[in-house]
Amino acid sequence: MTETKVKQLLTSTAKYNQTVWIIPLGITAFVISAFLLIGLRFTEKRFYEIGVDFKKIEMVAIDSIKVRLEKTQAEAQLLKTALVKIKSADTNRVNKKIDSITNLLQTLEIKRYELIYKNIDTLSLSTKYTVNRKTLADSIGTFKKGDSLPIRFGYYNTEFSREPVIVEGKMTTNYFNTSTDFFNRYPNFALWGFLWILQMVVWFIIAGICVSLYKKIKSLFMSEYKMTVYGFFASDSRIAFRNSIWFSSVPVLVFSVLLYLVIIDKIVISDDYFMNGFIWKTWAYSTVGYVVSAMCFIGYLYISYLINQMQTKFIEQLANKKKLEKEKSSFNPDQKEKIADTDQKIVKADEEIDTMKEGYKVAKKYFNLFLIMTAVVLCLSVLFIATLFSSINSMDVFTYYRLMGGGSYLPGDFVYLFGALNSILLLIYFLPVKFNLFNLNIMIPDLDKPDDGTVKGTVKQAALSFGRMVGEILIISSPLLASLLQNLLSSLSK
Repeated sequence: MTETKVKQLLTSTAKYNQTVWIIPLGITAFVISAFLLIGLRFTEKRFYEIGVDFKKIEMVAIDSIKVRLEKTQAEAQLLKTALVKIKSADTNRVNKKIDSITNLLQTLEIKRYELIYKNIDTLSLSTKYTVNRKTLADSIGTFKKGDSLPIRFGYYNTEFSREPVIVEGKMTTNYFNTSTDFFNRYPNFALWGFLWILQMVVWFIIAGICVSLYKKIKSLFMSEYKMTVYGFFASDSRIAFRNSIWFSSVPVLVFSVLLYLVIIDKIVISDDYFMNGFIWKTWAYSTVGYVVSAMCFIGYLYISYLINQMQTKFIEQLANKKKLEKEKSSFNPDQKEKIADTDQKIVKADEEIDTMKEGYKVAKKYFNLFLIMTAVVLCLSVLFIATLFSSINSMDVFTYYRLMGGGSYLPGDFVYLFGALNSILLLIYFLPVKFNLFNLNIMIPDLDKPDDGTVKGTVKQAALSFGRMVGEILIISSPLLASLLQNLLSSLSK
């Protein structure tokens, strides 16, 4: 094997190893997230639900309402008989009331049949009777895992009775023997569990990619030749990277504190709803997510610094080229040596300008890559929260709450807020860097490939610019769009 082939083999192996080491990160993330989800003790019952025997409560309510209605019906029949004897005009009104009671009794009998034979666990009488949702909401809010909490439901229908039908029940914790039992009972949580693992795997992989890109950016822009071309110093990379860390980490930390301790000033979902250790696990997940987001922000702040440095050097190079061209035009035709020497300088200046153009294009690609990775990280967080809300609202006790009055216990507006705030975080970092790129393009129109001067070329260039703008808007707003899309799908599936 020749020396050249050996060098090629070593180079290709080194490049291969730069990416392969990210794979163990993904596997590690999978193991960590899986154990966080199912726990280390396999015999432990990890999942549970807030249990209320709604079937029994509904059955008692139906029987109690039937007794009261039958009594009211008998009284109305006696009143009707009396009114018929005196030929009163109120007979029609009483007849309508009797018919209404008869229809309601038939409806109740059907519901009773469904409860007995069809095993409908979350049947609501809210079509004819108003149930006090506040009672259930207060009980859920004060319930602690392992409690046996008394709860009273009042069924109201002022058309037939001023007094509500009161039914008593108990709120308890129902444990599932296995995770499979829980996911079979509530399939929405299976999707949530998938996102639980997926986002951790993606975050770890993106973190590994960020570290790899930092090194690649440094090698691309900090070689001895390119440092000379771009006007960089050896210390520039260290200073730029250090500043990028500070300007990424501190704002993200402040944003997280404001979001989770000020804006969301109470625990929305407690450990008592469905899962052991849910709160601390969620905090751990949020921490990992925002750390990876900060790593992405470090990347394109680093890129922004390099582009800013390029801007100054590029202007100098263009000015130097124009100066050389002007100097060449002032020479007499017989000054061939000076003309040749100046031509060589112009060629060298062109080479350096072309190198800077390529560097600028590479920098833009890295910038877009970091932006997309940040959007992916934040979108997964939003989808995770949205799916969690949808899954909890699908549990029996929360479904019954919705059937009582038509509203979800955990409203989707919170998910919209979470998505919008994450979009704002993206915007905070995107706008300054984008402005830097925009300013560079205005000052140096040469950087972006111009159209060929034809109408077709101009239209094509305008379409590409418009497409890039729309794409960036979609990327920035993707966390908010993710929340809207998930809630739309949840609404359609109800």
